[in-house]
Amino acid sequence: MPVMFRSFKLGTVGFVINALPLVIVFGLMGLLDVKINMATALIGGVAIGATADSTLFFINAVRRGFSAGMSWQDAVDHGVATVGDGIVMTSLVLAGGFACLATSSFLPTAQFGALVTAAVLLSLFLDIIINPIILGLVGPPADPIALPVAGGEEALWSRFVWRC
Repeated sequence: MPVMFRSFKLGTVGFVINALPLVIVFGLMGLLDVKINMATALIGGVAIGATADSTLFFINAVRRGFSAGMSWQDAVDHGVATVGDGIVMTSLVLAGGFACLATSSFLPTAQFGALVTAAVLLSLFLDIIINPIILGLVGPPADPIALPVAGGEEALWSRFVWRC
C-alpha cells in the first residue's frame, strides 16, 4: 500500500485498516476454537479482496480533495461524503451475500460465510468510522502528489498512470 499510495504514511494507515479485520477474525477463530479447514483457510484472501477496495476508494477520494485545494480535514470529510455511501452499500451487499453461506448445513461453508461476513462488517466500521479519524490525526502526506481533478487528455493519461 505505501507503493500504491506513494506515501509511507497513507500506505501504513491503509495497511492497518485492512489488516485489523483479519487479525480480529483470526483471533475470534482462536477464541471460539474454530479449526482450520479447507473453507476457513480461504478467509484471509477472500476478506482482503472484499475489503481492500473500500480503503483504496476512500484514501484516493481524500487525496483528490486535498489535491483540489481543500484542507486535509475538509478533504477527509469530503471523502466520507463522496464515497461513504458507496462503501456502505457495497459492504452491506458483500456481507449479505456471505451471510447467506452461514446458513449452510455444511459446517465449513457456514463457518466461512460467518467469518467473512464478520470481516466485511469490521472493515466497514473501520473504513467509515476509524479511517477518517486516523487520517485526520496523521495529516497529509509529506510529499503530496497532485492528482488530476479536471478533464482533458493529459488528465485522463495522468489518471491512468496513477491507477497503474
